[in-house]
Amino acid sequence: MTTVSKALQQFVAEENFYRAIRNNPTLDANNLSWDDVLDLIDKVDSDLSPENLTCDGEIPYAKVRSRAIYLNAILKELNEISDAYQVDFELNAEIDQELANNN
Repeated sequence: MTTVSKALQQFVAEENFYRAIRNNPTLDANNLSWDDVLDLIDKVDSDLSPENLTCDGEIPYAKVRSRAIYLNAILKELNEISDAYQVDFELNAEIDQELANNN
């Protein structure tokens, strides 16, 4: 896996804090599995919901905007990682099919 942005590293560190509290395994931002990426995409989607993003209207607009920019950048990077996995899956499927056809 390639090196990820500081923003994604920070997001994973925040997620690891809560995972540790729940005694769940922590993530390595530079070595995310397919399932890790999908879980993080779901988490970012949840964080981008209006209620979560605005803390039910309790935080100032500037903070909401800053957080939205941060989360959207993370979501974009996670989607790029997800796309790379998808290409690998498709390539492996093509190779498997070719091998099966040659047998």
